[in-house]
Parts: sequence; structure tokens; C-alpha cells
Amino acid sequence: MPLVPELDLPPSLGIRFVFPHAPVRPITLNRGYEMRGWYDITSLTTEGRADGVGLADSTQQILGLVDAEQA
Repeated sequence: MPLVPELDLPPSLGIRFVFPHAPVRPITLNRGYEMRGWYDITSLTTEGRADGVGLADSTQQILGLVDAEQA
């Protein structure tokens, strides 16, 4: 990622950057076409962005990624 070199961090820190991509899923607002998204979006209102199931699924994926990196 172009951002990382801009941080000018010394290699001795041993920092690892992970930039996960959202999974590909149907997005209702996009007529159901599949695209990357952490959760479904049904409209641009606050309520339309409240996909609790999709968000919970993505949360578990991120937590799994963090666990794998820590291991």
C-alpha cells in the first residue's frame, strides 16, 4: 500500500500491515449485483445500512483474521 512507506517507520519495529478486502456479496442497493461489501446495503438511509447479520458475519471474519495473525 502506498501509505505504508509514507509512515517512515524503522524496519526494526517489526510491524506487519494487513489490509483485508470485504467479501464479495450481493448488494441490494446495487440491484443485487455482487460486489465487495462488509454488509448488505438496501438504501442510503440509516436504516438501509443496518444489516446486522452481514455485519456480524464480517466481524467474525475480521476476528478470525486477527487470530490468525496473532498465531
